[in-house]
Amino acid sequence: ARPLPEPPPQLAIAKAAELLKGASGVAFVASPVASNEDLLAAFAFAKDALKTTTVYVTGRADGVADDFLITADKNPNRKGLENIAKGFGFTVKPFAELTAALGKSIKALYAVGTEVPEAPETFAQRLDGVTFVVSATNESAITNVADVVLAASTHLEDEGTFTQEAGITQRFRRAFPPKSESQPHWKWAVELGKGFGLELRGHSSREVFKSLSANVPELANYAWDKEGPMN
Repeated sequence: ARPLPEPPPQLAIAKAAELLKGASGVAFVASPVASNEDLLAAFAFAKDALKTTTVYVTGRADGVADDFLITADKNPNRKGLENIAKGFGFTVKPFAELTAALGKSIKALYAVGTEVPEAPETFAQRLDGVTFVVSATNESAITNVADVVLAASTHLEDEGTFTQEAGITQRFRRAFPPKSESQPHWKWAVELGKGFGLELRGHSSREVFKSLSANVPELANYAWDKEGPMN
């Protein structure tokens, strides 16, 4: 189901910043369904505001593959996430290490996306007692247990890039306007940064890419303005 609780954005940001500032053992979690622009802003926020250089990677479970075009990985931007993590100096840790540490060394989470390789209900149970701030595109058992849900728009409601398995970066364009007060993951990350006193540049996905992609060798020379598909 798409509907999400949607408090006024500034109220949601203020509450999320308050919780994250006051928490100990805060971990950063990112989904490889998020775009490069979403991840660039989120990694910059996690590094500068949360003072972490570790990212736990979630994402959709593997599916059916063939020997020609279809891969088992059903996440469109795993390579992009890996490139950005490396560029920002992050250590990448798998989902299993996240679940093992929840409620132990990890007392709080800032998550971009709710895609997980297990039943949402199972992961929601693992979050019991954990302070949880998440930007999410859809309502689920996971958002139901969050302390703050930042209602995120989908890729159809924004523009940006993915980097596919072979390392090819491709643009996508917006097909529909965002629903209600939802906004892209990258914008929530920029606004959260302001809640921590940071000045992350980000009035558009283009600006996020232009201002932060220099940190990532695989993206630094990508001609964002020239590579957009036709309207």
